[in-house]
Parts: sequence; structure tokens; C-alpha cells
Amino acid sequence: MEKDSNKLRASAIWYAQKYGWAVFPLKPREKTPQTTNGFKDATKDLTQILQWWQRWPDANIGIATGAISGFWVLDIDKDHGGFETLDQLIKDYSGLPRTVESLTGSGGNH
Repeated sequence: MEKDSNKLRASAIWYAQKYGWAVFPLKPREKTPQTTNGFKDATKDLTQILQWWQRWPDANIGIATGAISGFWVLDIDKDHGGFETLDQLIKDYSGLPRTVESLTGSGGNH
């Protein structure tokens, strides 16, 4: 992939091409979709991705989870008992598979 001066657009393209993840644009610094159908508009199509980030160059990147991207996310919301629920899931199912993990802005985990 050639160098792209728009880092958000370049990252959206990278996710789609390198990982096969379906992406969609979000409002800048938000989790609100820019498109009418939000995650249902998510795509791996390079032409569509380029059009979106040309129209909204500062758009954050949303990634649709599930079958379209080949992975799912467990959202652990610390303010709503998420860690307690996670502990119960681990107890009930003898653990969870090892995987990548990210911290959320609110102090939870994905």
C-alpha cells in the first residue's frame, strides 16, 4: 500500500485489505456513524472506503464485528457490572480463550 497522507483513511484501507475487516465511517471523535445505516453499511470495498474518507476526511473508523469481519467483541462495561459478569462467565465456562484485548475510554475492556 502506498503512503497515504490521511492517516484515518490509510488505516481504514489497511484494516479492510490486511485483515479483511469491514469498516464504516464514524463522526470525528465519536462513535456515531456517518452513514444512514451505520455498521450495516460496513464494507471491505476499497472504492467505497476511499469515497467515504474523501467526503469525511476526519471520520473515525468503525469496524463491524461478527461474520462480516470474522471476529466478535465482548464489551466489559465497568459501570454496569461488566467485570463481575466476566468473572461469572469465566467461572461458568472454565475460562475464555486467549485473545487480544483493548482498554476503553470509560475504563472497561473489549
